Amino acid sequence: MKPIHILIYIFISCFSSTIIHAQNGSLDLTFGNGGKVVTNFGYSSFARSVAIQADGKIVVAGDAKSANHNNIALVRYTTNGLPDITFGNGGKVITDIDTLALAVSVAIQADGKIVVFAQNSGLNIALVRYQTDGTLDNSFGIGGKALIHILFMQIDNFALAIQPDGKIVAVGASNNGTNNNFFVARCKTNGTLDSTFGNAGTVSTPIGANGSNALAVALQADGKIVAAGYASNGSDNDFALVRYNTNGTLDNTFGNGGIQTSPIGLLDELCNSVVIQNDGKIIAGGYVINNLPSGRDFAMARYHTDGTLDNQFGNGGKVIYTTDSVDISKAIGLLPTGKIVQAGQRNTNTGIDFVLTCYNTDGTADNTFGNAGSLTADIAGNDACTALAVQADGKIVMVGSSKDGANYNNFTVVRVNYDPPIAEGIENFSSPQNTLLASPNPFTQYTTLHFATAFQDATLVVYNLVGQQVIELNHLSGNKITLHRQHLPMGLYRAELIQNKKQIATGQIMVSN
Repeated sequence: MKPIHILIYIFISCFSSTIIHAQNGSLDLTFGNGGKVVTNFGYSSFARSVAIQADGKIVVAGDAKSANHNNIALVRYTTNGLPDITFGNGGKVITDIDTLALAVSVAIQADGKIVVFAQNSGLNIALVRYQTDGTLDNSFGIGGKALIHILFMQIDNFALAIQPDGKIVAVGASNNGTNNNFFVARCKTNGTLDSTFGNAGTVSTPIGANGSNALAVALQADGKIVAAGYASNGSDNDFALVRYNTNGTLDNTFGNGGIQTSPIGLLDELCNSVVIQNDGKIIAGGYVINNLPSGRDFAMARYHTDGTLDNQFGNGGKVIYTTDSVDISKAIGLLPTGKIVQAGQRNTNTGIDFVLTCYNTDGTADNTFGNAGSLTADIAGNDACTALAVQADGKIVMVGSSKDGANYNNFTVVRVNYDPPIAEGIENFSSPQNTLLASPNPFTQYTTLHFATAFQDATLVVYNLVGQQVIELNHLSGNKITLHRQHLPMGLYRAELIQNKKQIATGQIMVSN
């Protein structure tokens, strides 16, 4: 096997013979207007969620007001930030459910269809599925819309994830008449509740003395479901995680009977995002309320797979990023290098701005990113960031809203540079290797690797960005290979074809969600 530092260099240099690196944590000037895009719907609109398609296009979901309605609003952007005219009406789609519809989470299926999780005026879950051109998918629910009649108390804090088999997992909060509980629903691919999950498709989990709310969800490689939010301890709120088995029962190998609560600061705290690392460790993100002049600060906690805090992360598994400003976190994400980004909004004396902070894998601030680990982006004076997504190439997309001159909120998208660093001391070199071609690339479920010449009894090895072997396929013959994603998380990978102990082809592949 090649030394790790050589693999890293090959991996990164395959994109171009000459790589120009923008500063990590700077606005991407190739996107929109100086890294920013503002989309007006005529009335106030608010972007609440974002997903990246396999082709790199960006889907943003939220709501747009009309004279008497709140409607689901979608915009799809090209990779350079322009509205995608092949989608909806000039890149926009408006969907009316009833007098109130808030799209709070969006996800992309393996076939490219778009699923939106929304709240409607009847306090129901509304799942809506769209074809790739933005039209409603009539094979889903009734005319593309599926309603689940559950009383919810948290209006705009729900989350959505799609399993590899296409089933849809939605989390939020249900009310038992006294308190809010963690709530999880799973739907089949046609929008009906999955009767093999929980109680006829739903699960309600009470936590804490005065209730709890689930605000985020992530799926493990083994299919288990991790819901994250906050729970009352009787005096204030703590981070709360619940892990469910694939049938909806609580996973007793996690925390205390499937439930883990963690006080992060001295006072109140709210967890609203969760991601799962390649090694299975779980990172929960949110913010704490404190007595400092700032009042609120970004916070994270990392857990082992059994739910115990990871003492190798931050201070006893916890990180609080303290500044002189009021910082409210809304989302976290993982970069291809394993570093962590956290997005939200920063309240200053002059207004509210988007803010993005980057952390090393041990929870310390990444001082190579932005200004001492953080980027602040002022769009229009009073801006609110609500979500983020990490592209396959590592660039970071933040979405939310900003006010215009008429005091209307508008969809706002910001893209930030992130290029995996090249290790120091590496000499440039070239090798007359055959290049393999992958199609599709990026891919979500599988790709086909094509080779110029046939091979016999060969081995395909796939490495991640730090040179760790993640897939090995043996005894291959022919001139193409179908490579399934298996357990690979989103990111960049290096593939090598070896025959008779010699490398005969090499190339890069990208896994996208």
